Parts: sequence; structure tokens; C-alpha cells
Amino acid sequence: MNTQMYHQNQSSPLTISFSLGRRDIQLLLPRGRPVLTTLCHSKLKFYVDMEFWLSLISCIFQAVLFVLSLYLVDSGLSRNHPVTVRRRVRATIAVCILSFLLVYLLLLQSDGISLSQYMNVLGFRTAGLLAGTVTPCLLVLMLYTGYLVQTICDQSWNRNLVWSRRDLMARDYVVAPFAEEFIFRGCMLAVLCSAMEKYRAIFVPPVLFGLAHLHHLMEWYRGKLAVPLSHACLGVILQMTYTSIFGLFTSFVFVRSRHLVGVILAHSLCNLFGLPPVEEALQSPWKKTIILCYLSGVVLFCWNLFILTDPALFN
Repeated sequence: MNTQMYHQNQSSPLTISFSLGRRDIQLLLPRGRPVLTTLCHSKLKFYVDMEFWLSLISCIFQAVLFVLSLYLVDSGLSRNHPVTVRRRVRATIAVCILSFLLVYLLLLQSDGISLSQYMNVLGFRTAGLLAGTVTPCLLVLMLYTGYLVQTICDQSWNRNLVWSRRDLMARDYVVAPFAEEFIFRGCMLAVLCSAMEKYRAIFVPPVLFGLAHLHHLMEWYRGKLAVPLSHACLGVILQMTYTSIFGLFTSFVFVRSRHLVGVILAHSLCNLFGLPPVEEALQSPWKKTIILCYLSGVVLFCWNLFILTDPALFN
């Protein structure tokens, strides 16, 4: 097998050529292109974008580190025990700091980005801040129109609230939304959008965000709840599905608005509302009105999704 490696200049791709039997193979390492494989007559060419793979690996590493940190500080108590809550909050903040530094080093090496530019890339900027804060929340409220009407009709104001404990409120409505959006939207999309087109990049974090909830399977099956395995699997699949869909929504809004505050608040609202209690709606005396409002909310959300996330609104 004969091997050659050459490149014409600094901007051209590195080319590795070698013969394997009767076939000539070229391995090209360009910048800014995902992996492609083409077969042309007797020559097989591989196009490998090292920047793309490096950004993808960094995203997977951040997702694994996020989940792993929750178990490294495991106290052996339930997830809602005050000791567990405090330890996991501290671990989550530490992972946010590590992700911040990791992504900054990656972008500094590839693009020579400054710290102020990096903060803008992460979504912390002042231009268009009001629109970037309000519009994601408006979209969530539209989507939850049926839920809000159902809450008013049934007077079920405290369905998903945890006002009894401040630490649970801080975890569910402040720390978790901030940390998850900062890591899975801000940090991950910062590296992914530097290596690929943004509307393709938005599909990666939702998948990792959904898979990050897979660990609940063992918590439900072998933990304090001890539910049957089939029920635990069904619950985890449902959770992974709606978290992935929600992650796609917030990723889409983030790349169009370039604001992180709005998607964090939208995440907090979704945690506050929870999954819509459709079964209760079907048993409500206001059933027809509530179902109509649910459908209207979905139509309003889909109709305004592109309008309210027009990048021109956010400068």
C-alpha cells in the first residue's frame, strides 16, 4: 500500500492518498463541511470535517458531564431531599462553568473570538433584549392556551406548583431552566453553528437533551418509586419525546433571536405548567370549550412561530 500526504497551501484541504488493492483512495480534511462519502469509478473519496466532529464530541461530552454530575454527588436520598437538592444545584453550577470554559477555548482556538464576542454568541447581549425576552414567553403562552383556560374553568391553580419549599422552587424554576438552556442551547449551539449551518445545528442539542433524561429510568425502576419496568420505560420514552420537541423549539428560537434569557424564561414557564392534563379536560364540564382552546392554542403557536422569531425583530 503506497501512501502520499500533501496540501497546496494553508487554505486548501489536507489530502492523504493511498492505494488499497486496485482502488485509489483519497482522504480530504477540509474546513466547514460535514462528512461526505462519494464513489466515482475506481476512486473512493472521504471528506472529513475535523471541526464538525470536534464540536459534536464536545456537545456529547457536555451532555454526559451534565448527567454524570448529578450522580457524582448522589447522597443516596430521594431527588427532592434537601441534601440532594443542594448537592445537585452545586454540581450543575460547576458543570455550567466547565462548559463555559470548554466552549470558549474551542472557539478561541478556531475563530480567535474575544470574551465580549463570546458572550454575544452565548446569547447574553443587549440589542433586541426586550423582544428576545418577551416573544418566547408569548409563544409558550399561546401553546398553553387550553391549559390556562382549563385552569380557570376548573379553578385548579395549584396543580403543578411547589410553593411549599423554596429549594424546590429554585431548582425547578431557576437553576434547572438556566443550566439546561445555557449548556444545551447556548454552549452547544455556539460550537455547532461555528462548524455547520445553523438550521442543521439545531437538531443536535434536542437529541442530546432528550437522551439526558434517560437516567430517570433507573430512578423510577429501582429508586424510591419502584414502578414496574414497563411503566418506567413508557414514562421515560414520553419524557424524552416531549423534552426533545421542546429542545427543538428553544433551539430554533435561540438561533433566530440570539438571546438566551427568553428561552430560559420559556423553559421556566413550561416547568411551571407541566404536561397539559388532557385526561382531566375530557372529564371537565367545560370539555368542549377547553378542547377548542387547546386546538386554538396549537394553531396560534404554529401561525406565529416564524413571525415572532423573525431575526429582524432582534437586531
